[in-house]
Amino acid sequence: MDTKDKRLAFLVMTGPDSQDIYNVIGLSDAALGKGIGVDIFLMHRGVLNASVPGLDALVDKGAVITVCAHNAGEAKAHRNEKFNYGSQFDHANIIGDSTRYLAFA
Repeated sequence: MDTKDKRLAFLVMTGPDSQDIYNVIGLSDAALGKGIGVDIFLMHRGVLNASVPGLDALVDKGAVITVCAHNAGEAKAHRNEKFNYGSQFDHANIIGDSTRYLAFA
């Protein structure tokens, strides 16, 4: 399988007070640098990461970031125009399209 056919997906459920989002940013940046596609789904407290510096740059490099709209509304989380806002249906599609899936809960 060529790297262009690979897709790495992350679920982030922890907030910006955790090191998890910074690990995801580093892993995503490395994957994108190798030509591997990246999807990140933020839900639960993970929606609070929408304002973390570094996520915007991942989108600029080709990553797709989707935020659970329901959780974001409940948490009154910062809304980032570069991100998609969706549902668990979108999350299921991300899982189905990925070749590797990592959850940070």
